[in-house]
Amino acid sequence: MLNKQNENKLTNENINLTIQNMEEFLNQMSVNRRNVIRFKLMIEEILLTYQEIFGNECLYTYENIKRFSRPRILIKIKGESINPFEYKDEENSMLQKMLVSVGLAPNWQYRNGFNVITLSPEKEKKHSPILTLLFSVVLACIMGGLCTLLPSNFCMGLSEQVVQPIFGMFMGLISAVAGPLVFLSVLWGIFSIGDIATFGSIGKKMVLHFLFMIFGLTIISGCAVIPFFKMGMGDSGQVGFSELFKMILDIVPSNCFLPFSEGNSLQIIFIAIAIGVAMLFFNDKVTLIARFVEEANMIIQFIMKGVSSLVSVFVFCSLFDLIISGKAGVLLGSYKIVLMVLLSSCVVIIVYILIISIGKKVSPLCLIKKMLPAFLIGLTTASSAAAFATNVETCEKKLGIHKKMVDFGIPLGQVMFRPGISVQLFSIGIAMAEMYGMGVSLPWLAALILVSVMISIAAPPVPGGGLTCYTILVLQMGIPSEAVSIAVALNVIFEFVATATNIFSIQAELIGISGSLDMLDKDILRN
Repeated sequence: MLNKQNENKLTNENINLTIQNMEEFLNQMSVNRRNVIRFKLMIEEILLTYQEIFGNECLYTYENIKRFSRPRILIKIKGESINPFEYKDEENSMLQKMLVSVGLAPNWQYRNGFNVITLSPEKEKKHSPILTLLFSVVLACIMGGLCTLLPSNFCMGLSEQVVQPIFGMFMGLISAVAGPLVFLSVLWGIFSIGDIATFGSIGKKMVLHFLFMIFGLTIISGCAVIPFFKMGMGDSGQVGFSELFKMILDIVPSNCFLPFSEGNSLQIIFIAIAIGVAMLFFNDKVTLIARFVEEANMIIQFIMKGVSSLVSVFVFCSLFDLIISGKAGVLLGSYKIVLMVLLSSCVVIIVYILIISIGKKVSPLCLIKKMLPAFLIGLTTASSAAAFATNVETCEKKLGIHKKMVDFGIPLGQVMFRPGISVQLFSIGIAMAEMYGMGVSLPWLAALILVSVMISIAAPPVPGGGLTCYTILVLQMGIPSEAVSIAVALNVIFEFVATATNIFSIQAELIGISGSLDMLDKDILRN
């Protein structure tokens, strides 16, 4: 029998027992069944790799850990430092890095003479997040409506002394996490590409194409929503060409610390990109720094997931305060924002359907039918990680995309390509400018496009991570801070729509890019 905490020999029998124990533990912890199968295959392949290197007499330990109701698998293999993801194919290491950043792969480290494999899978949610958020909205409306029957002094006191301080605490927490989260997310996303050679071939082409398309889609969707808004109501939002040019120049910070203290997201992104490319250049010479960045990224994303678990409370406070403070009319009048966000997302999807259908000569209905399953998972869970397995299967088996392109493109796209968030932020910025009587000029619109795209790239790939975007958007575009509470309340809808749009866009992008690299089976795509 396998001893879970003492050393065991790396025999085939013990490996089988390890896999069985892991399966039982993950099932007990309510991990998604499909993910359990994938994790079993990954860990088995890792252990067999170490068996091939060190032999059957090699000692290892296996342990199931439960922390804060979260499952964790810890395996320690005694011996010299061997990264199992680089042993047979260095590209596996690149894929593993990107998957770790979104919580979908084991993490390897070397500590005190042991190769340490850590697996931290997400539990399958027993309740749909959309139901939880809808419950918080309904509860806020009911309690807010009841409170309005009480004296107005009581309502104002409750708003100013209880609800607003709690809301401010949440906002402060998000603001504190936002800077490091943006920095580490972008930095690790770039370093996860693998090396300069990979970045210069497939990676460079894919990243540049992502940037070109996200700017293009934001401009096209912006042209679709702008006619629905009235502009030129004031001059508070005016940005001249000189100010826009200065904004672009100011992306380069004067020092490395000021952007974090001021919360300047564009400068933080610039620093992260510069350091990420430099780390790619040196690669193996900066292993200690890379390990620090990886672990810091895991820590900050763990903190963000903790904050995200309180999103329903955050939404409740925001909506409840709007009702008891007499500002519910503003929220009711913001239906146009929701419609414009939906319209902008539809524009993205329609543009991609037209591009792929015409360019690859495939039926639009056939294309939609194949891409719909992953889209619906994103729409109902607001989690690209939940849709990952279906996304991979769809790209390989239904869309005819080469496995190498899928393995590289989907994780990279989930980290860096989010047009759903970009077009959403643009629509919200335009709507808030109208709502607060800000004048909108062409340079201001150009600045909004730039800010929306950059924020979408830096947005953390975790549920609730989009909440950090609203604070940054308001700060960068000079919109009154009151707009954040409205955006947070409406985020109940926005996050689900943006996630589904992002998943659809990644699939469409991989079809286009793989076609240009002769890595697309057009017969499978058209079948």
